[in-house]
Amino acid sequence: MSIEITAAIFGTIFGALANGIIEIVKWFSGRNSLIKAVKIGLYFEIDHHKIVELQKDADGQPNFILASFQDHFYINNISTLTKHFSEELIQHLTFYYSSLKSVLYHQDELLKLNSKIEDLNNKFPRTPEDSQEYTKLKKQRQGIKGILRVYLAPCINTRQVLMAELKEVFKKDPSEKKYIDVLPEHEEWWKKIQNE
Repeated sequence: MSIEITAAIFGTIFGALANGIIEIVKWFSGRNSLIKAVKIGLYFEIDHHKIVELQKDADGQPNFILASFQDHFYINNISTLTKHFSEELIQHLTFYYSSLKSVLYHQDELLKLNSKIEDLNNKFPRTPEDSQEYTKLKKQRQGIKGILRVYLAPCINTRQVLMAELKEVFKKDPSEKKYIDVLPEHEEWWKKIQNE
């Protein structure tokens, strides 16, 4: 199982658990506990978003891909966010999540273009129309890669800003805690896939 699939699974699990925690907190406590619980849930959801920098283009431009993304917790708690969070934090969250949603759309378009380019690349004999289409599709692909750069480069920084602000609710650094454990017979496999 790839890291992206593993991250997506755990992102969904943490999102569901965090939503459950929110409901319990709403029932038993007041505003401060609710704000803390929402920040914790957002922290873990954002922590599972993976933006990966790929090999640079021949002209030195960076390439990025969104390898893991979930927004269930954010969407489910948007009313709490708007009532209890600072305007600045809401702006950061809105920019971040809306950018990543747009990236998902553009990555899907890029996959479709890559498939068409591959089909034309493997087509023999190639007609002049095929060559024109191939050139057009490669130009479109470069355009989409440029869009992904424009969205993802700032999102990397925004993610770090959000993580730092949301981390403040923890007494100990959550990145140092062990939240997920497996049965002893799966430990060797688990460590191996975490390092891939």
